[in-house]
Amino acid sequence: MIRKIEVLFRKPRLLRWFLLDFIDNHGRPAISLVLFLGSKVMKVLGQRRRFTHLLMSAHRISNGKSRIINQSILNNRQEVLRESLQCIRERSDDAQALEMALGRTIILKKPSVKNNAVVEKGVLLITFTDSCGVLFNAFDFERIGKDYYIVLEPSWAGYCLPEILVWATLSHPVIVEATEPLDHSFVDAFSDNFKPIAIGASNWVDSRYFYPLKNAKKIYDVLYVTNYNKIKRHHVFFRAIARARSKDSDLKAAMACGSAGQDRDLVYALIDYYGVNDCLDIYENLGKEELNGLLNRSRCNVLLSLKEGSNRSIFESMFAGTPVILLSKNTGVRKDYVNESTGVLCTDRSLSDDIIKMKTDGLEWNAANWAHRDIAPEASTESLLSCIRQVDGNPDWGADSGILVKVNRPEVEYRDEVDYCVDFDVPAVLDRYRH
Repeated sequence: MIRKIEVLFRKPRLLRWFLLDFIDNHGRPAISLVLFLGSKVMKVLGQRRRFTHLLMSAHRISNGKSRIINQSILNNRQEVLRESLQCIRERSDDAQALEMALGRTIILKKPSVKNNAVVEKGVLLITFTDSCGVLFNAFDFERIGKDYYIVLEPSWAGYCLPEILVWATLSHPVIVEATEPLDHSFVDAFSDNFKPIAIGASNWVDSRYFYPLKNAKKIYDVLYVTNYNKIKRHHVFFRAIARARSKDSDLKAAMACGSAGQDRDLVYALIDYYGVNDCLDIYENLGKEELNGLLNRSRCNVLLSLKEGSNRSIFESMFAGTPVILLSKNTGVRKDYVNESTGVLCTDRSLSDDIIKMKTDGLEWNAANWAHRDIAPEASTESLLSCIRQVDGNPDWGADSGILVKVNRPEVEYRDEVDYCVDFDVPAVLDRYRH
């Protein structure tokens, strides 16, 4: 206790860390209700833009769990659409933002043309939420939609955003990847032209880089692949390690951190606060091969964030054959991906016991086989192809040419080499459709 007080005295910002996490963990229903009531006041006062802005914010804060807020969004759909379109049109994206958005877009199939007319649409897939807004503002997607099926792959849970909803203004179908069930049901109800598909960025992990290694020795009882951003809730991990170690003095943990995030000093202060310095190894900025090796040397890999995008690290772990522990309150990851083959769901309180069970129960996991069957890029491509055939109303759509397989490494790329003719050059293709 004295050590913890000393750490808090040296790093008073830790108190803010704990407070913000408490609010994020327990305060969302109350905050979303306040925003919702504020939107009602703005509507009475005739402040239409503030009304829709607060209403959409309330929906995101609630994670789409409030029926009242959900229904209010649907009841005011036209105003939400107008606000979304106005927000996007008022943007002043620079050339650098447009270049990045174009680099995060890929053509998976070129249109089939006969007698100068498109007889079978191509497929254009856009990754990252920001890219969706930037590109919508720069090009005429009403025209593009005549030649391509448009697929959106948002990068964060919570789809009540102008960058996503603005696509409902098109007359053409727009396929929206939505691995979080709450987002899937929301976009499905919001617009008839939205065609949600239950996959996301995590369904495109390049399995050639993550795989089981023969005779890999398990050195670590638990691993957290993370970064230095407080949304990763490192304190829950460190607290669980400390509790588990009180029952198993030989417990060993590891943390693999990317360079992202501004809270590195606080993360290290938390390590000191919970007293886990001597049983925790930290790795930074590992390459794919090094990370695969670390995953193979670990008994399990955890994800403890309350909300984020379609996190890839736990799926890379599955391909490596390492089971996962996922926070049951997480918004963004499909819970049925964590099953008897791949791992377990946990609470903040149960995490320490779950870590020990992973070590002592001697269960045989089948994560790699499940991942290859259910979430590999090939399986995701088949899911997308099936969705497009249903939307197109033609069970033979793409029978001649199919669609190319893409991966996220972490940026979107073709899995295999492609002959980069003009038909697959995104900037050249989209340049034909400028406003």
